[in-house]
Amino acid sequence: MKSSRVRAQSGQTILLILALLLVFIAMLTWIFGVNRYVTRKLRVQDGGDAAALAAARTQASGLNLVGELNLIQAYMLSTYGESSELLAATQTLEALQERLRLTTPMQALVSAQLLAEKNNLDALPMADVFLEEFGEKIILDSYYEGAEEDFRQMMDAFLRHARQNGGMRVFPLAGFYSQSSFYSYLTDQDFYEAILANDWCWFWFNAYPFLQRYSSRKDFGSLPDFDMRPFFDLRLTTQIYSLDEVRFLTTADTMGRPQRLYPRMQGALDALGHPRILAHRPADERLTQDVVAVRWTTYDPGYWGEWEAMQDNNLPLEGTLKEKYNYAGCNAAVSVTKDGATWIAAAKPFGDLDDENPISTNFVLGGFEDVRLIPVDAADKGIRGFDYMWLSHVYFHLPEYLAHGWHMDGCRYCNALQKWERPSFRATAIEWLSANGRRSCRRKVPPGPGPSGGASYAH
Repeated sequence: MKSSRVRAQSGQTILLILALLLVFIAMLTWIFGVNRYVTRKLRVQDGGDAAALAAARTQASGLNLVGELNLIQAYMLSTYGESSELLAATQTLEALQERLRLTTPMQALVSAQLLAEKNNLDALPMADVFLEEFGEKIILDSYYEGAEEDFRQMMDAFLRHARQNGGMRVFPLAGFYSQSSFYSYLTDQDFYEAILANDWCWFWFNAYPFLQRYSSRKDFGSLPDFDMRPFFDLRLTTQIYSLDEVRFLTTADTMGRPQRLYPRMQGALDALGHPRILAHRPADERLTQDVVAVRWTTYDPGYWGEWEAMQDNNLPLEGTLKEKYNYAGCNAAVSVTKDGATWIAAAKPFGDLDDENPISTNFVLGGFEDVRLIPVDAADKGIRGFDYMWLSHVYFHLPEYLAHGWHMDGCRYCNALQKWERPSFRATAIEWLSANGRRSCRRKVPPGPGPSGGASYAH
């Protein structure tokens, strides 16, 4: 009897030890898994941040070089000399500025790719295919003749390097597939997700009239034009002024007070350590107007402006945004991946010029000396991570769908369109919304962008 009790206690002890051993193994597995996840997340985050900063630093260098050429032109035009010689010199400076505007985006991509390779980030599937497609469609109306071919040659060289070194490790997001002002449900990912999830309230707030009147795919209309300017674009333009006109142009300082541009140029030269522009020449010693009227590189007013995303507490900001940093433009946003983890990072150049906002003169004069990471939402609107399934649908599937009604196998977005086209699906949605939409679909934030508000909601 006693031996049976001893054997039972021994068995219980063994079971307890086994249980503790299993708990210990489970804890070790959990700790190892968490450590691996955190390490993987840190690696992809560090690599993505480094790539975005590298691209932004290249953009800052491009802006500074363009600004230097503007200042050199001002200095040249303020000196004495033969008009024909100065005309040829200013044309050379203009050509250099145009090529800087074209080469800087590709150099920024190369810098980001090299940092991603050094951080051993994973190759992005089909990224090279989409970049090649983008290069074939790029439009460079504001550049010199033949700029598209030069850009494609640079892109071909980049793609050869990427393919020889394991693929593209970084994908540029700034300006790559941002839409034009024309809206289409076909290029709105939320439209497809609402269909797949039977999310009727999305249609209540965003597409209820469209849902009611839809009869065929022709109701979608044509696809919107995509922004086909260079990614990481400096967004610069040119304006024609004579040096004498520049002397009397006014800008505004950080307090909104009018200031003449010419003294600001002098201050920029001082701040950058260059000789000052010579004094104003007498009227009888000025060059002829056809020579004096030259092109100056300026910031595109439709893109550079106040940094609206950081105003009115739209994004968390410690303290107050200093006026000299309050400008949008020249964002570098990238998407990277490592061991299944994805990271999106955005950065932009900062600086000041003679203690003022570097874009306050509208003329590009340089002064960008720092780059910082910024919230992704504070960069270009509509930025999302690299999603090759979505890009495949937008670039390759949708044209075939609109032209022939084809659906590609294995594409979840094509599956959503097939579901949408079933009259029974739309009838069910309309019936439910007619009975419950006003009562059950409730907004939780103010309306955002979209065809009819596009607000988030709870239901």
